[in-house]
Amino acid sequence: MNNVIGIMREGISKRGEKRVAITPKYAKEIVSWGHKLIVQSARHPKTSEIKRAFHDRDYKLAGAEIAEDLSKAKVIFGLKEIHLTRLLPNKAYYTFSHTHKGQIKNRAMLKRLIELDSTLIDYELIGMKTKIGK
Repeated sequence: MNNVIGIMREGISKRGEKRVAITPKYAKEIVSWGHKLIVQSARHPKTSEIKRAFHDRDYKLAGAEIAEDLSKAKVIFGLKEIHLTRLLPNKAYYTFSHTHKGQIKNRAMLKRLIELDSTLIDYELIGMKTKIGK
């Protein structure tokens, strides 16, 4: 097993959000590369709201494990910014964090990530080119 990768379900505050960072098609590919994939259930345990466009069974058929606990994952994929209570220590998070412009509402998330010694990779910034000094 090369790595353990997690797919986070969107939180309660993201009403109606059903997008996901990794589809079952790519989940199957990730598993075929020898990685373990843990996917949180599409159904939120507190509200029973379906929070993902794809069914849990689609991820199971792709070879993923459906579980709430993502603590074994080294890398966790999400979609939007993550509530402080859901952040885990020593993880790499891939998400649209809405933090790079200094948005006030997400500063606490950045601070908590630093405290937890976790890494944040923002989809919005992947592949961006910058010109230093211009």
